[in-house]
Order: sequence, then C-alpha cells, then structure tokens
Amino acid sequence: KELDCSSIIELSTLTGACMVALGKGVSGVWTDDEDLAADLTDISKVTEEKAWRMPMEKSYNKELESKIADIKNIGGRYG
Repeated sequence: KELDCSSIIELSTLTGACMVALGKGVSGVWTDDEDLAADLTDISKVTEEKAWRMPMEKSYNKELESKIADIKNIGGRYG
C-alpha cells in the first residue's frame, strides 16, 4: 500500500553489534540520503536522543541482497 510519505524510518532493537559499538545510549543511523541524515541529526539534538551515523559502504551491498526483502538486516561477520 502506498502511504504518500517522504521518508520511512525503521527503528529496531535487533542489532546487538550496534549496542556493542555505540553503547545503550546512542542509536545507529544508516542512510545514504544526506538530507535525511541531516534531519535526523537535527532531530537528535532537539530531542536529546543521541544518534550516530554509521557508514554505508557500497562494497557490502552484495552481502545485503535478499530474495524476500528489500535488503537483509545482516551481512558477513565483519561489516
């Protein structure tokens, strides 16, 4: 179903490795959209909900391909 929205933001607690990297008080942000990243950074400052932008390394794209979903939420052991 089309929702006529400009962005969809998925928040999950499934990435334990992100908690290892950033701790319990900072969420990881993955996006290749510079404007959305800037908006999320600004919102983070206003709400005092800390967020850190994570790299979107294109060389990992092959590992994220999925037959079912847009992308898999898991890659290889490293990266």
